[in-house]
Amino acid sequence: MVQAVHDMHVHTIISVWLRFDLGTDTLAELDKAGAVLPGVYPHGWGRWYDAWNVKGRGISPARPMAPDM
Repeated sequence: MVQAVHDMHVHTIISVWLRFDLGTDTLAELDKAGAVLPGVYPHGWGRWYDAWNVKGRGISPARPMAPDM
């Protein structure tokens, strides 16, 4: 799909932002470091990671999943 758009001389960019669900350990750690953006959107679904926050960059979002997942 991107190649088809590029062939029409249009360029595109894909931006991926990490969102963490409310109540997760990672979100609590990021929030403590001030590494989440203010507000919740959509309301009640989670918080967005602030990629510009230097402290947050040292916190790994990768957590081992529970064995039953």
